[in-house]
Amino acid sequence: MNEQLIPEIAHADQPARILIVDDERPHLTALCDILNGHGFSTSGHSLPGEALEAIRTQRFDLLLTDLMMPGMDGVTLLNAAL
Repeated sequence: MNEQLIPEIAHADQPARILIVDDERPHLTALCDILNGHGFSTSGHSLPGEALEAIRTQRFDLLLTDLMMPGMDGVTLLNAAL
């Protein structure tokens, strides 16, 4: 692969930080566990409002969200995060 085409999302000495949002706890736990096992640093939230607070106070390289959640869907969460 051409390394110039791959955006740098994390410092070489730190794993990429992924914010994961899913109202279904088993899915949330599985995603966090799998991605942690692949060397990523994850922060999981089951409530979109908590995820927004995390976005305001921490730096993440990627937001991975469920689309259908009660109270706030994933698209609304993405728009609010921008």
